[in-house]
This record gives sequence, C-alpha cells and structure tokens, in this order.
Amino acid sequence: MVKVVIRQDDGKERVVGHYDPTTQSLFVTRKRSKHFMRKLNAWGLDEKVFRGLKDKGLQYVVLTETEEQKKYRATVQAFCDYGKYLHIKPYRLQIFLEQSYWSVCE
Repeated sequence: MVKVVIRQDDGKERVVGHYDPTTQSLFVTRKRSKHFMRKLNAWGLDEKVFRGLKDKGLQYVVLTETEEQKKYRATVQAFCDYGKYLHIKPYRLQIFLEQSYWSVCE
C-alpha cells in the first residue's frame, strides 16, 4: 500500500488515503457528519489525487465511513460518467459521486 498525501496551501501535508496498486484501489476513511456533501447526496475526493491515481491504473475507490461503520465501493468509471466537480474553499477542487453510485461492501 502506498500512502497518498497532499500538500495544503499552508504547507502542511495531509494523508488522504492509501493506494493499493495490486487491487488498483484507493482506500479512504471519512466521517459522514464532516465529509458527506448533503447538498449533492455525495462523497467527494480531491480531484488532483483522483486524476493522478487514475493515470496510474486506479479502478476502485473504497470508502470506510467511521460513524455508521459502513464500507462503500465505487468504480472510477462511475466517477468519470456521473461525477460532479465542486471547489469549496479553502480546499482544492473536488470530484463528488452521488451515494446511489456506491455499493455497500460486506
């Protein structure tokens, strides 16, 4: 697994997830009350991270939600076909995918 880190505008580094090249999956952990975009009914990812990993073969995003203890999985193709871009300051451009395109994992 490879740690995925972004550098924020203030110079601090933040871990956004872990990429497993053998399964071509990005694993992220999110807290629903903080990270779920209710207006879009969607989960988001940093667009630059998404694009960079997609170029390296990313196929799946696996999201572990910590409050309800649920795990979701979405395909990169779903992000490409149905994703919506939104720039919420002070964060970078994000790509959001509606929850209906995520499947619940066991």
